[in-house]
Amino acid sequence: MKKRDFRIGRVNNVVREHRTALVAIEILDRQLKLNPSLMASHDLSPSDFVRFRDNLEGTYFIRVFAEFESAFRDVWNSTGRGTEPRTADLLDALTSRRTISSLVLQNAHRVRKYRNGLVHQDSADAEAISFAEAARDLLRFLAYMPANW
Repeated sequence: MKKRDFRIGRVNNVVREHRTALVAIEILDRQLKLNPSLMASHDLSPSDFVRFRDNLEGTYFIRVFAEFESAFRDVWNSTGRGTEPRTADLLDALTSRRTISSLVLQNAHRVRKYRNGLVHQDSADAEAISFAEAARDLLRFLAYMPANW
């Protein structure tokens, strides 16, 4: 399997896990409405479920970006430069080397900024982006990477 396909597969796996978690939330939400003490035997309460549900998007957003960043850092490391540039600089560098459109780069930066806001709990400067939109934009960027690096 080519490295790009492997890395795209890892991002897609996170997307599928997110979808699975959404289904699990629907099911658990219905069950908790019927039996609010359902999770008590696990030392969990309905408020733990609410927190889980409310933080799910951000949690998976961070995970999908981690897979993406791991992929493009792997591309960079394959060049033998031995440097560890900031993520923003690395996106710019890979864009210039791979002739990636400015829109694809702009969208990747938008995802990066929002992810930074989530991680540092300061998303005031970042435009909110849905998980689905972020995954689409990150996969689009990865599609420009060489098949094997």
